[in-house]
Amino acid sequence: MSGTKLSLQPVKLKPLPLGAIKPAGWLKNQLRIQADGLSGHLDEFWPDISDSAWFGGSSDAWERAPYWLDGAVPLAFLLEDENLIARITKYMDHIIENQDESGWISPAEDPSRYDLWAIFLVLKPLIQYHEATGDDRIPEVVEKTLRWVYGHIDRRPLFNW
Repeated sequence: MSGTKLSLQPVKLKPLPLGAIKPAGWLKNQLRIQADGLSGHLDEFWPDISDSAWFGGSSDAWERAPYWLDGAVPLAFLLEDENLIARITKYMDHIIENQDESGWISPAEDPSRYDLWAIFLVLKPLIQYHEATGDDRIPEVVEKTLRWVYGHIDRRPLFNW
């Protein structure tokens, strides 16, 4: 193979944005069960979510709220659940509005002692939220976050993997 130039093949399949396919029948019913159960209400009673530092509270500032958002964002928008969308929007607004000028997005006060895992976790629901709403703040938020990570990853490498 020496001397052979390899090239990437054109992409044949592309991911569909959130909401491009609407659930119906059995799937919609299962999603409704989730929304009416823990998935749709965890933020109303579990302190690690309801009082999460990600949302302005004093509880967990690491991965629990981002993981919950990762499921709750698509659930809310696939079901067009106005109550859950309103709560998600409030949380997203808080996360977006509290990113600092450097790009640091976590509620943790000391980036030098923070595992970047939750930073990567929160980007996914932000992107899903952007796909569902078109919120034009999110591309800049994601870019600033990734630039912050790029500028600090050599001093703060991922650990405990």
